[in-house]
Amino acid sequence: MDPWGIFATVMLLYLLAAMVPGPNLLVTVQASLAAGRSAGLSVVSGIILASMIWAAGSLLGLTLLFALAPWLYGALMLVGGAYLIWMGLGLLRSAWQPPRVQSDALAQAGLRGWRGARKGLLVNLANAKSAAFYSSLFAVSVPPDAPGWLIAALVAAVGLGAGLWYGSMSLLVTLRPIAQLYRRAERGLTALSGAVFMGFGIKLLADRA
Repeated sequence: MDPWGIFATVMLLYLLAAMVPGPNLLVTVQASLAAGRSAGLSVVSGIILASMIWAAGSLLGLTLLFALAPWLYGALMLVGGAYLIWMGLGLLRSAWQPPRVQSDALAQAGLRGWRGARKGLLVNLANAKSAAFYSSLFAVSVPPDAPGWLIAALVAAVGLGAGLWYGSMSLLVTLRPIAQLYRRAERGLTALSGAVFMGFGIKLLADRA
């Protein structure tokens, strides 16, 4: 067993998967554009924590738990899908408001500080597909007899990778030229974000059926 080879393989696969647009990226971009860089980074902190929870759970037996009790995975998909749909509806409702009122409402609704972190945490945990991804990733990359230090390093590295990727996306979209473009199309983009969140939620519910 080559621990560093395993580490490099896991991180490469994780970063490639993180770059695929999904709920985590969407909520990071939406928060950053609507309520500023600090809001986006607050959301990212929640995504980091959730990513580490998924990674630790998968490495410590989450796959076995879902295999022994499939209803738990089904329940997670049901709750997660409902949450994403609820969040999408909130964004669609917000899109009907005037742009300035919309931005203020989003900022006050919990996109900064610990509330932003909570939103990032919930969005990541709501995506039950993350459980399947992490379980598959570690099943094919990490041997059962991997040392404890490697498991701890992988969990920490997943958190670091999430922070670097989503944090850089938050910083990128809040650059002045991009922020100015967003302001011109704020209502339409907010409505689009809401529709996409609802799509993710509906897909989770459909996959559960």
